[in-house]
Amino acid sequence: MKLHTSYSPLKFSLAHAGLLGFAMLSSLSALSANTVIPLLSDARITDDNENGSGNFLTFDPPMYVGDSSNNKTVFSTAWRFDITSFSTEISDATSIIFQVEVDSLLGDANTVFPSLDFLSLDTPDSGTSSSDYQNNSLLGTIDMSTAGDGTIVTFDVTNIVKSATTDRVGFILKIPNATDGDGTSAILGNNENGAADLYIFVENNATLSLIPEPSSFALFAGSLCLSSMLLRRRAKR
Repeated sequence: MKLHTSYSPLKFSLAHAGLLGFAMLSSLSALSANTVIPLLSDARITDDNENGSGNFLTFDPPMYVGDSSNNKTVFSTAWRFDITSFSTEISDATSIIFQVEVDSLLGDANTVFPSLDFLSLDTPDSGTSSSDYQNNSLLGTIDMSTAGDGTIVTFDVTNIVKSATTDRVGFILKIPNATDGDGTSAILGNNENGAADLYIFVENNATLSLIPEPSSFALFAGSLCLSSMLLRRRAKR
């Protein structure tokens, strides 16, 4: 004797929604799991001469960008990443985003330096002395006029990372070219207001995010296809 099982439209609809929802949640979880390249090192470069060359380097926190209260010193921060183990993920990625979190602001950083220059480090495989951070190329500027505690600073570095011929890549944030307060032609100007104006960044926080991964989209499409097949087979019973 052959048994035939029938399904009411309501039961079938609920089953359809449940299975489809499970598939979508599983796939969306995979989509959100972007590859993240962790930070190799961060460094603060102190420039006492305001000439952009830097004469002191430290790997100790805090990391900040801006000027000091002594009316002459300016600071920049650099971040380096080791990309040797991520060649496949970098090749597959459609975009690669640098990001770092602002911990806090000191003084009138937003007003004195409403934007910061973002540069690529031309010699990223070095990094033990301040001279290693002197050769860099301007990639663009970042608007910091509304930045505050917890702001995530981002910049698209896809082309730089994908075209890298070195084991590491590096990026620098510094104040833009400006004439300092006494009118001399300093490359990087302390505004000489007698106060430190700084963007302070969370230590060891910078990352490179490779997004999106095509394999995640394939999983998403595959899950939806599988759910549709299962539902069609169930409907025919």
